[in-house]
Amino acid sequence: MEGGPRELLAQRAAQRHGVATVSEALELGLTRGQIRAAIDRGDWRRLATGVLVASGSPASWHQDCVITTLTAGGVLSHRAAARLHRLDGFADAPIELTVPMRRNGRTPGVTVHRSARLDRCDVLHVEGILATSIARTVVDLGAVVDPDDVEKAVDDALRRGASLLWITHTMERLVRPGPTGTGALRIVLARADRSGPLADSAFERQLERLCVDAGLPQPQRQIAVLDASGDRVALIDAGWPKIRLGIEAHSDRWHSGARRGRSDRTRDNRLAALGWELLYASWADVQQRDEFADLLRSAYAFRASRPEA
Repeated sequence: MEGGPRELLAQRAAQRHGVATVSEALELGLTRGQIRAAIDRGDWRRLATGVLVASGSPASWHQDCVITTLTAGGVLSHRAAARLHRLDGFADAPIELTVPMRRNGRTPGVTVHRSARLDRCDVLHVEGILATSIARTVVDLGAVVDPDDVEKAVDDALRRGASLLWITHTMERLVRPGPTGTGALRIVLARADRSGPLADSAFERQLERLCVDAGLPQPQRQIAVLDASGDRVALIDAGWPKIRLGIEAHSDRWHSGARRGRSDRTRDNRLAALGWELLYASWADVQQRDEFADLLRSAYAFRASRPEA
């Protein structure tokens, strides 16, 4: 940072969604009189807790998070940290904090958790906000959401490069009596169908479990279909290679538009030439489980009854 105290304070606030503190202003060399003058001019808005908000900075969820962590003396955690890390399923999470066990008081409109264990390795700055790490976040989530929602977050974290070993070690370090998320995370990690390649989405995982609930064998995930030359024709989301029946999780994001439509048709034709049948499943199919389960059972029974199966 370069410039005088006023410029330095403005630069610091710009890195934190327009928020600074009176203490920081004093540390940078501003006097209390200068701070009051800046507030009177309308350059800053001062909250009763000693937090300064730059005039003209847009109000946002992120700004509210900075203000809350500074005033409460805690770190963003649980669902709010999952939202900050952009983990699947938490786009609308409210502000949620973890503070030291010894800290008293409440923050209106904010869910506050108290923890005797908040190690340095569990905390970092994300987009200018002090928050729990991805590993600590997915461990904590089990205290406030069900295991299926924890699994969505874990899978999303893994897809984006988080280490399963890191998550597991964090869970083991945080096992203790009382309401924690470690139990829910253990349930998730122990699920039998989590072996093998990671599902590309929560949708695909639900689709696989629908197959099992329909009485069919556990489908294989991420099936690479090769032609006679050894070139890959397709990577099918899930299915049963022995009977050459595959399932694709169909969404507008990945299968819409003329170009994608032509690509899908070309792939499907090449799969058909190799004896494969491909079923497409949408979110609506997963929601209308009984109807789609009947279709799956019929398709599986027909393919399994063929002489070449």
